Amino acid sequence: MTILQALSRYYQRMADRGEAEPPGFSREGVSFAIVIDADGCPRSIDDLRDQSGKRPVPSKRDVPAAFKRPGTGISPFFLWDTSAYVLGVDSSGDKRTPLKHAAFRDLHLKLLADTDDAGLVALRRFLERWTPDRFADAPFTPDMLDANIIFRLDTDEAGIRAIHERPAALPLIESRSGTGESGPCLISGTTGPVARLHPAIKGVDGAQTAGAALVSFNAAAYES
Repeated sequence: MTILQALSRYYQRMADRGEAEPPGFSREGVSFAIVIDADGCPRSIDDLRDQSGKRPVPSKRDVPAAFKRPGTGISPFFLWDTSAYVLGVDSSGDKRTPLKHAAFRDLHLKLLADTDDAGLVALRRFLERWTPDRFADAPFTPDMLDANIIFRLDTDEAGIRAIHERPAALPLIESRSGTGESGPCLISGTTGPVARLHPAIKGVDGAQTAGAALVSFNAAAYES
């Protein structure tokens, strides 16, 4: 066994113990979960923030992997995002907010069109019917503006499962993280989706706190 194979197996054991996010996921600060019923109607809001300090702060949750958004471009995350993308509302009145929500809605209506999973169908129905003006009604609160938001089906136990954790969501998450092509992994030898990009690595000495790319390029001349 090579040292890279040993490290890969060690990481998997950490992920199994909940000490690291599984492949295809990243650990992000999440503040709220919208609880919806089978028809996509919002029933309540779960406040997921850590209340142990002087003021509430987002709690760390494993969600489908975040990525660096391209400059001023609009690119939604899958099955979660900020209030601007998820609900079409934010605190700044950004003129691009309606476009962000439209992109989030269109992405999910496309990817969830053929699913029969109860949770994913509920999310699709929520997005089909949602309009940003409904944010003024209960159970939504101003605290949700600009926060990261996930979804939960009301028949699942509170705090136990989010819609992005449902088994039917995992193949969709894997397909989103790859190029659409499969190939052998040079470390494990197993066949899987080929990743187009890799997340930034945090904790690299001398790099930005947001993380560093070990290999990167920003022009076609460097791609060969």
